[in-house]
Amino acid sequence: NIGTIHIKTGNYDEAFNSIESSISIHKKIKNHGGLGAAYNNLGYLYELQEKTEEALKFYLLALEEDKYIENSLGMSGDLNNIAGYYKKTGDFEKALFYYKRALEVNRGLMHIEREKKDLKNIIDLLGSMGRSDEKEIYEKALEELEEV
Repeated sequence: NIGTIHIKTGNYDEAFNSIESSISIHKKIKNHGGLGAAYNNLGYLYELQEKTEEALKFYLLALEEDKYIENSLGMSGDLNNIAGYYKKTGDFEKALFYYKRALEVNRGLMHIEREKKDLKNIIDLLGSMGRSDEKEIYEKALEELEEV
């Protein structure tokens, strides 16, 4: 999508216009997959601009669209983005909840690389929370997964 190209080049105004246009088109043609991706891109753009509340709003909209069409891969990305928001804002319990949901989705998909990423996110978060016993459980799961 052109919006993501503008994001990568740092042209945020053009990115915003492109993504807004994409959202409008996807709404008209009822393309939920495209709409979910566009909402996710807009959330990412807001996150880069440190507009965290707006970012969360669009990550949640992306999750709704991906759920609607049962796009599990998209959902796992959305869940990770939502978890990242809560981690940044210091709500570690909510972040942990969403990271664990992403892990469940990726296990269902048998997407090992994403599972590893989810486990690392959970381990890091549990470490920040001082929950070493629970952290060890996830470290063991990661070790087992890396042996595969």
